[in-house]
Amino acid sequence: MNASEVASMEKRETQYEAGENTGRSDCLRTEDGAPPRNLFPPHVNGWRIIAAGLRARQLRQKDLARLLGVTPAAVSQIKSGRIKLNRRQIALIYNFLGLEEPDIRRLYAEIFNARLRFESPELEF
Repeated sequence: MNASEVASMEKRETQYEAGENTGRSDCLRTEDGAPPRNLFPPHVNGWRIIAAGLRARQLRQKDLARLLGVTPAAVSQIKSGRIKLNRRQIALIYNFLGLEEPDIRRLYAEIFNARLRFESPELEF
């Protein structure tokens, strides 16, 4: 992901969190017009960031499977969160995708927050 793509995504996220119109369908808003909480909760493997990196480089899940030395079915399980990536795999992925420091931080933050939430469901996010 290049700097302009990241800036654009961050701007949309900020607008969305502030309840501003970002071009999303009105069906994604509550009756008072606010965006619903936890519409897109963090993913245990940071899949949104990984998927964006794959798209930006015109790569597919099978390319990721080859990198990790796993089957495409295992990548599907990673995508669904049934298999958690370890630190080595995460590092392989962000190096493979050429993610820059801000994206790497966002990836780790999303993974950390999702796993904390998964392991501590009583916490309010």
